Amino acid sequence: MNHLLIADTHLPFTKRGYLEFLRHVHNAYKCKRVSHIGDLVDNHSISFHDHDPDGLSPEAELKAARLGLARYAKAFPHVDCCIGNHDELGRRKLYKHGIPSQYMRSFNDVFDLPKTWKFAFEHRYGNWRAIHGTGGSGHDNAFKQAISGRISTAAGHIHTAAGVKYHASSKDIIWGMQVGCALDRKAYAFNYGRDFKDKPIIGCGVVLEGGTLPIFIPMPL
Repeated sequence: MNHLLIADTHLPFTKRGYLEFLRHVHNAYKCKRVSHIGDLVDNHSISFHDHDPDGLSPEAELKAARLGLARYAKAFPHVDCCIGNHDELGRRKLYKHGIPSQYMRSFNDVFDLPKTWKFAFEHRYGNWRAIHGTGGSGHDNAFKQAISGRISTAAGHIHTAAGVKYHASSKDIIWGMQVGCALDRKAYAFNYGRDFKDKPIIGCGVVLEGGTLPIFIPMPL
């Protein structure tokens, strides 16, 4: 059962043409399952960091993100979605101000997504798992997470990392795959990285052969 892995989209600041690229990969590899690695949305306007005073308001940004997500939900009706650190910003703000969890809406309600989009911090598929990678760092984040959990792991979170790395023990061989990202680095939400030497790697992941063959696929730019 071939599996498509959508990278961090950070809607509404996603690279133009990314959804069409995903459709092509999905069809080319005849994928039967789809996961999103997390950070569906950017939530720049409600970040704990400084945000652009000339940018979208929180309401306008959420509305734009929902419009984008509606296109993804139409293309991929059933998705296992990892919860990313940017997705959680709304809940973290409510928590900071002492709002009980009973008042918090589900991600499906907030982002206007169907119930067939399943949200969790980790999704397991037999011999491998998908996580966002929050709390990790460096280009080998997925690889280190795989070794830590002793299970093959696909992760996002690190925008400038992509590809697959393997580790063998006396009993098994596992892999860690960074699936890149899908953000538009020219968007104002990413001005913090304007002078960084390493730039975002746009692409997605595919897992074949029952979880034994991970592939990173770069998007033609």
